[in-house]
Amino acid sequence: MSAGSGEQGSEDERVELDDLESGRSDARAARSAVHGPGGDGAVPADVQSIGSPGGEHSGTGEAGDRPRWSSALLAWVDDVFGLDLRTLALVRIGLAVALLGSLASLWMDAGAFYTDAGILPRQAWLERSSNPWMFSLHLLGGQAGWMHVMLAVQAVLGGMLLVGWRTRWATVLSWLLYLSLVNRNAMVSQAGDSLLLLMLLWGVFVPWGGRFSVDAALDTRRARRPVRVVSVATLALLLQMPLTYAFSAVVKLGNPSWWPDLLAVGYALHPEFVTPLGRWVSSVLPLAAVRGLTLFTVGVELLAPALVLLPGMLLLDRERRRWVLAGSRLLALGLLTLLQFGLLVTLQVGWFPVVSTAALLVCVDGRWWDRLALRGAARRAAGLTLYHDADCGFCRKGTQLLREFLLPAVAGVRPSTADPEVDALVQREWSWVVEDADGARHLRFDGIVAVVRHSPWAWWLVPVLLWRPVHWLGDRAYRLVADNRGFFARFTEPLVERPYPVRTPVVLQGVVLLLVLYAPFSFAWGIDALRLPEPVRQVQTAFRFGQSWKMFRTPVKWESHLVIDATLSDGRRVDLYGGRGRIDAGSAKALTWSPPERGEARAHWASYRWRRYLTSYRNRDHREARLHYGRYVCRRWNGLHEGEDRLDRFRVYRVVMRRDVLGGAREVEGDRQLLWRHWCFGRPADDDEPGRMREAPEEESSAEST
Repeated sequence: MSAGSGEQGSEDERVELDDLESGRSDARAARSAVHGPGGDGAVPADVQSIGSPGGEHSGTGEAGDRPRWSSALLAWVDDVFGLDLRTLALVRIGLAVALLGSLASLWMDAGAFYTDAGILPRQAWLERSSNPWMFSLHLLGGQAGWMHVMLAVQAVLGGMLLVGWRTRWATVLSWLLYLSLVNRNAMVSQAGDSLLLLMLLWGVFVPWGGRFSVDAALDTRRARRPVRVVSVATLALLLQMPLTYAFSAVVKLGNPSWWPDLLAVGYALHPEFVTPLGRWVSSVLPLAAVRGLTLFTVGVELLAPALVLLPGMLLLDRERRRWVLAGSRLLALGLLTLLQFGLLVTLQVGWFPVVSTAALLVCVDGRWWDRLALRGAARRAAGLTLYHDADCGFCRKGTQLLREFLLPAVAGVRPSTADPEVDALVQREWSWVVEDADGARHLRFDGIVAVVRHSPWAWWLVPVLLWRPVHWLGDRAYRLVADNRGFFARFTEPLVERPYPVRTPVVLQGVVLLLVLYAPFSFAWGIDALRLPEPVRQVQTAFRFGQSWKMFRTPVKWESHLVIDATLSDGRRVDLYGGRGRIDAGSAKALTWSPPERGEARAHWASYRWRRYLTSYRNRDHREARLHYGRYVCRRWNGLHEGEDRLDRFRVYRVVMRRDVLGGAREVEGDRQLLWRHWCFGRPADDDEPGRMREAPEEESSAEST
């Protein structure tokens, strides 16, 4: 054996011995925690999070040489602003799901939104942008193929973030490319995109790959990994959602449109935003309930942020502070999740409720993880041991991954050579061995069933795995992998065992601190209470770290719909708004000025991003967008049609109706606003028809930004 291979072998041996010792100590400590003071009574970091002294597990240092006031202050900071690694991982997974969902929803419209043939060609973007800090990597190509490649790359990075592989790099690149995507066409972005970017930015500075991740499974310092971390970045994560809701509530309190009739929630159930369920709710909800929901909405937005922080700030007794914080944050999570669920099922506001709910998961306290890990099947996992072939690195990585994603940290992973009897069984059966607390040993796919049975979050899959067809397929798949270890090992070669860093450098924490301190100024600028220096405003706009949360700030008391009065080459007139913004072969419908038959969002818009674009399109601040949308309509329609079906010219009208809350709408006679006239092949010399645009009502111009 060469010196190099010998060195590698010794390193592998050290990793295995670390796993062996940590597995034994974990199991002993967990049994002690579960069964009472029958053992040594010490609960290790992997079992206890908040219940342990702050200096022992949270990175605040040893308290032996510190003054009492210093130790008390560090404990207070850890309790109030520290976060459990399991909670950070949960937030990471939730945001990754939201990121992947948002990217998937863009796939169909990528050509319309982000290419030279769409609604904002690159040349138009360059002519419109005067911000020297503004950038977009998506501008490097102008074809639909390029955009789909970029979206695919972003989806791969989102998948890496989901499973926690190369987590920090996946987070940095996901943030950078999503920022680039939003900057490419901000007219189709909304509050959910802004919040997702902020959460990804904070995620760059926290170790949210420290649990439930590939990085954590392959962490060579797993036995010394803390359970909690506290830093300026964890402070930022904790403050983000309280700031979002508090700022939103302040905007509502300062807007007289919300008071004194208290009908804002009723106006929010607007036909242009509402889902089928929301449409039904708006038809049966009495005015008293509307007023109650309006007060509930503002009350929750004010109360929940206080529940996240104030109980911990006011209590000095540490044990009481921990339990009160755990309970108050759980209550805040429940109230705000209820609010977001209401938005999700009644209004078409995109991914904002999903991103918000994922961000709110920072309120899951470590004590709830501990209680979950010490219940039922999870408690029995303290005696579970996963044995792998000592000579198979692929097998070792596989067992470590299963433990990390499915089991509490108290489950042990050992090489088969740790037990001669098990080693003989492994070599004879060519299988891993899963040994439970009763000493029963499970092989091949039955071992996977045993692991799932002991999982706190996957146990419900056991009946599915035991279903005969599934079990037969699983057993055959296991044998296939076992017989072809060399081939499948190639796929795990990129999964390198290395230390996972849980600490953030001081310099980076300083950057986060500046952004946290800047947040109130950003909000004040967003509500026109403060004027920021132009360079600061430009940087904020380019990097999207503003804190302007003005969703539903002004109840919309107008209902409107668009009509594209199009004239084809043979003189026929049709309405091209049948595609609800998107132009395709079936966009044309009979020309009518009546509102859509279904009073819900999907009758008005092809998607919530088309709603964002066309809401901006019809407002006075984005008149330049009308020319580019007109060219898109001509290019797209005439690319799909020939001869007499080709488009010659069209007008875009907005039909406005005054709306009574929960009482339908009535058309304002003659209020058809001509927004744009467009000729696909040039304006005729003898055309003298006026094209003056009638401005939209002011209420519509200040509509919500979701």
